[in-house]
Amino acid sequence: DLLHTVFQLLDDGRNNDVTYLEQKYISFLDVPLSHSGSMSFVPPDTMVRRQNSPTEQKFTVIGQQVTLEKGSEIKHISLEKLPPLLIFVESMRAVMVGDVKRLQKHFTVTARGGTDDWTLELLPRDKQMKALIEKVQFNGRQGIVTGIKTYEVDGDWSDMQLTPVAAGHVR
Repeated sequence: DLLHTVFQLLDDGRNNDVTYLEQKYISFLDVPLSHSGSMSFVPPDTMVRRQNSPTEQKFTVIGQQVTLEKGSEIKHISLEKLPPLLIFVESMRAVMVGDVKRLQKHFTVTARGGTDDWTLELLPRDKQMKALIEKVQFNGRQGIVTGIKTYEVDGDWSDMQLTPVAAGHVR
């Protein structure tokens, strides 16, 4: 089936280094907020998101520990204290390594399209997550994730477009 085929394609590691452009649509704002930067993933559990614009900040997840760096300010948070964030991070990790079983632990997952243009729709299973997130959509082609859309229950949503970069070029 398409779901397992997509996850087999994702398992090859081509999503490990990307640049991103994110548009966040918030109901009380007339124009979306734009963020851009880069993300990298080192299996099995390290993710780094560097935001370059509009402000510089770095968000690092290693295992269950989150570090947020903004200027000279550094904060450390345990994912265990923020269950919805833990579930979201776990979904990213599961998609990046092609682990459908790990993803299905936290989400009901459906796949649409074909291998050249697919969408994975994730509906949260967790009660706390359901109170925040309506659904998450991963879009892609073959084994490459090209976008992530997150729809919140309050009507706000974000659209993150991803572009793979050559290994070693993400900063």
